[in-house]
Amino acid sequence: MLIDQLIRESLYYWPLENEERIQEVKTKLWGYSSNVTNKQGIQGRSLVNINKNGYMILGTSHTEFNKIKLTKLHAQISISFWLKYHSKNDEKGQTFFSTGSRGYKIFQHNGVPQQIQFKVSWDDGFCMNAISAPEGVWSHFVFMRSMTELYIYFNGEEILEYNSKVCEKGKNEPSNEQVVSGDPTTRELPNAELDEIIIWEKILNKAEVQGLYHYYKGFIINFF
Repeated sequence: MLIDQLIRESLYYWPLENEERIQEVKTKLWGYSSNVTNKQGIQGRSLVNINKNGYMILGTSHTEFNKIKLTKLHAQISISFWLKYHSKNDEKGQTFFSTGSRGYKIFQHNGVPQQIQFKVSWDDGFCMNAISAPEGVWSHFVFMRSMTELYIYFNGEEILEYNSKVCEKGKNEPSNEQVVSGDPTTRELPNAELDEIIIWEKILNKAEVQGLYHYYKGFIINFF
């Protein structure tokens, strides 16, 4: 099956089945969390925030995760994940997934409703795109980066028009070199459920993205 091949080819894979035993299955490295629980997800269980304050560390700055720190401009990376989220009432932003100050960040900026931003940063610059995304339903995202080009697929279809798109140069000092969901500084978790995070060191083609989407869609109970 296509899904089996894609899992074999992946660099990292988090099924997110158990909040007490968060494991990246390719490296066998463990993460940990606080004030996170699990419930019915896309395939099996998903992880969900149950309290405003807490944390979910998917991986530390262990050398095994260096390939997604993106200190190299020429990196090619694809990230697939399922997300169900709600804006926070206080108009604060929230981080759904981050690999550190020099790497990938998927977040909601200042509580802007129905919008998610995708950012990639390297040693001396960053690029960031924003797209519209519905709240309160499971949605599939694939975020890909080749050089300074960003590609985003939403529910199996490539996004061709962005709400905003910007690239800038500027020094990015290394900090917060952890793979996380939420803000590790303020210990604020996102108001969201996450499931099936997969990372590849390559650009997925359209058939692979759509194959992923349709495979997992068959497991969804409350889809739209």
